[in-house]
Parts: sequence; structure tokens; C-alpha cells
Amino acid sequence: MTRPSSKVAPDWWGYTTLDGEILGDAANLTAEDLVQLSRDGFEVVMYDSLRELYCAEVPLHAATVGPVETWKSDCVSIWHPGYHDNPFGMRLTALMISKKIPDSAVPMSLLADHPRVKFSDYRGGIGAVEAEMK
Repeated sequence: MTRPSSKVAPDWWGYTTLDGEILGDAANLTAEDLVQLSRDGFEVVMYDSLRELYCAEVPLHAATVGPVETWKSDCVSIWHPGYHDNPFGMRLTALMISKKIPDSAVPMSLLADHPRVKFSDYRGGIGAVEAEMK
């Protein structure tokens, strides 16, 4: 099956080349829906304040690592306070990991193949998915 051309960069295979149903499903997810995406090996936890988010775990070992180290780790823990990612991307990544749809068009979705992933999200940072007209 041939992928459609990217709407962002025609010579690239970005997220706009994914099946439209996946994109639509991701765009419609609420904060509560994100928590419901949890499954064995993938957990989504929502915090109501930044204080709760940052105090939720005091990990004994934490580091920013590259791909090799990621696959060697027992658990990959991702923290989303909401100001370094866009609302659609947060939803799309969680959906793809939950449904075990790894695709290099969405690099973080490759974590769908990791045995243990945890997303810790700040509810106030989830934002809204809005269409941008140009």
C-alpha cells in the first residue's frame, strides 16, 4: 500500500501520511480518554497540578538517553507538562502506543514495542486540538 504524500513536507513521511481514521481518532481524544488508553505495558496517568506531576515519583535513576539506552531500560517514563509538545501530538503518540501501532512517521510511537511505557500528563497541559487554516 502506498502512503499518501505528506501535507507538511511532500518529500517526507510525517504524521500526515498516516491513515485518516487514526488521525481523526487522536484528534477527538479527551484527557479522560487518554487515561483509558492504558493497557498492560502502557500506563497513562493524569495529574491535576504541576506540583502533583513533578512530585508523583522521585525516581532513583533518571536520565535523558538515546535510542540504544531506551531499549535497554526496564521502563520508559515520559513526562508531559504540556509546554513542549502540541496537543495533537500528545494524543496521537498515546493512541499509537496504546493500539501498538509503531510507525516511524511518529517517532515516539516506536515505543509501542517497548514492554513498559508510562506517560505522566498534566491535565491543564493537554490543551485542545484545533484546525489551523492557512
